[in-house]
Amino acid sequence: MNKLEFPGSSERLAPDGLYLARGAGETSPCRPYLIGDVFDGVAIPNGAGGEKKRRVAILQHPCSMRKDGVNLKDSLLVAKVSRRSALTADEWAGGYFGIMPLPELEYSDNPKRRDHAIEFGDLYTVSPGQLEAAERIASLSPIGINLLLQRWVHYMSRVVVPTFTFNEATTPFYEEADLIEEWCEESATDETADSIQKAGLACMGWLRAERPGGRTYQEMLKDPQSRSAVRKAMRAELKRMNRPA
Repeated sequence: MNKLEFPGSSERLAPDGLYLARGAGETSPCRPYLIGDVFDGVAIPNGAGGEKKRRVAILQHPCSMRKDGVNLKDSLLVAKVSRRSALTADEWAGGYFGIMPLPELEYSDNPKRRDHAIEFGDLYTVSPGQLEAAERIASLSPIGINLLLQRWVHYMSRVVVPTFTFNEATTPFYEEADLIEEWCEESATDETADSIQKAGLACMGWLRAERPGGRTYQEMLKDPQSRSAVRKAMRAELKRMNRPA
């Protein structure tokens, strides 16, 4: 019988390995929004005509978040992120099914401020503008995303899907996000949303353009054997674009 996995069950699942970036100084405005991204200060209606700022995390697959693979949909599913004591290995594997723990989400001298969790039972829908007006404070690593998906699917179905199964499905999207981030960091004229969006659209156009043999670079990212070739081709394209006329 499959059991829920947890940080600490092996070296690759150490708590630090859950995150690609933590804190405003580490997260990049050039990185596309992905499931598991944590935002601080998102304005949520309080039901009484006002708003309350909350910390939330995205719960949607990268494709279901976007209208055309590029532009975000008008309504995005997020879940509340709250402070919660870190779980033991036994608690990760055998209980607390309604949360995705985020141990050491914050760098803080106060141990009570470090550990958090995504609350699957406290959901909201928000617009892209609500997220853009807030601050992204964390992005998950591949194993962090896969653990989140494992716990989210288990919460909804009580089925445990091994993280390696999710990894087969999520890796192409994660690779694509890495490429878009690098492209935007190299080619965006500044860090404004408009400049980054323009650079991101250019990258997606490059990824989706048909190549000799009929495949696109986006399709090639689904093949582990082709990913290094796509990265090499992209870096060559960026050099060509940045070469003085």
